[in-house]
Amino acid sequence: MQNGYEMGSDTARAALWWCKGPGESRVPYAVTAGALEHYLKLTRFYRERKFREAGTRPIVWSELVYGATIAHREMFTLGSVEYPNVYVAHLTLAWTYDDGTFTPYAQAHRVVVLTASGELLAVDGDGTAEERVSISTHRGIGRHEQILK
Repeated sequence: MQNGYEMGSDTARAALWWCKGPGESRVPYAVTAGALEHYLKLTRFYRERKFREAGTRPIVWSELVYGATIAHREMFTLGSVEYPNVYVAHLTLAWTYDDGTFTPYAQAHRVVVLTASGELLAVDGDGTAEERVSISTHRGIGRHEQILK
């Protein structure tokens, strides 16, 4: 827990959706309603400049991008398994923010295969989040200034 690499329900007893990191630096394990709610809540606090309520220090900016589609497929192949006459949902969640020193980015994808009656047949993509960090250009370590004459 000291390094933020714990995995499981968070302190709000939410279902598993994250794999490491506290608060704003939490990395999604799966694209779920809990994940979306977490980042939406942070976004709302940041918009209202309520950094103490968010449990973070002030940040320069944040961005949340969520996308979801669902479509009927006559045949869908996932791995080596073929699923006839199913609905396939593609979910994507990307979260990034700039705290003045670093700009972390995390993106997760999930594919869900369902029958016409809503029975879950398969889930793919959990645990494969992309994570990268760059240095901020706003201030701190990554500050960059240029004077043109």
